[in-house]
Amino acid sequence: MVIVAEAGLNFLGLGFSPALPTLGQLIEAGRSHLFDQPRLFLAPGVVLFWLTAACALCGEGLAAADRRTAARG
Repeated sequence: MVIVAEAGLNFLGLGFSPALPTLGQLIEAGRSHLFDQPRLFLAPGVVLFWLTAACALCGEGLAAADRRTAARG
């Protein structure tokens, strides 16, 4: 949730300073080149998607492992 919130705030221009590149700032910068160079928009978007999915899957795995450990003990 924090990663998505940070990217959203930076996309809107409300996040960290422009000197610090973030996924939200990269998506915002690539938005103006959506039709001539879509990779500038898609690459950080895909990274944000996979990063969020990986964190969610790791959290689900840890929760499942905790439930299995609690059921044994």
